[in-house]
This record gives sequence, structure tokens and C-alpha cells, in this order.
Amino acid sequence: MRFVHNGDSRQKVFVRRVVEEHAEMICHLVFYRMKQGSGEKELDRLIAEARARLPVLPGVMNLRAGKSITGPEKGYAAALAMDFADANTLEAYRVNPDHQYFVKEIAGPLVDEVWRYDFDCS
Repeated sequence: MRFVHNGDSRQKVFVRRVVEEHAEMICHLVFYRMKQGSGEKELDRLIAEARARLPVLPGVMNLRAGKSITGPEKGYAAALAMDFADANTLEAYRVNPDHQYFVKEIAGPLVDEVWRYDFDCS
């Protein structure tokens, strides 16, 4: 690693020993296709609610939520991305009552279709 301090370059070497049996990280992606007739107000509400409600749920790490910067890609106008320590933590999140409330009461009335993609990103 190279560090610069007051214009003086110094090379430092750090050795970090990590002992783990198996590291697993699950990336959870969700794409939303908004209902016909939805506008920016509904899209902004979905994103704001996701940003407010989801990161506080157990197991959620590094939540990102936003709308497409190029317009709806294949009809999907918004997306969420978050990480989970493992598949069991993701499953616990899926059945969490607060997550279910978001799915049914917040996103449900606003979106026509949801596409979810989960993968091991360790």
C-alpha cells in the first residue's frame, strides 16, 4: 500500500491475517417496474421508503436504492441492492414482518412487476 503524507511518499506494508472457514456474501438485487400511469412522485416515494425502512432491518448491509439514470431499462425504473452475510440471513430478511410490510403495503400499490436476483458475491 502506498501512502502520501505532506508530499512525502512512504511505502508501508501491512500484513493482515484473516482466518475463516468459508466466507459467503450474498448480493440481493431487486428491480421494480412501476404501474402504468405512475410518475416521478411515486418513484421517488418508493425509493425514499426503501432508504428509510430497509437498512434498519436485521442483516441488511450496504443498502443502495435509486432510479435508473437512463430511464426505465426494459421497463424497470428503480432498483435496490443490498448485501447479506449469508443465505440464512437473506431468508430471515425475506420473512421479516417489516420487510413483508414494505413489499405488500409500500411497493405493492406502486409497482407492477418485481424482478429479484440473488448471487454469491464473496
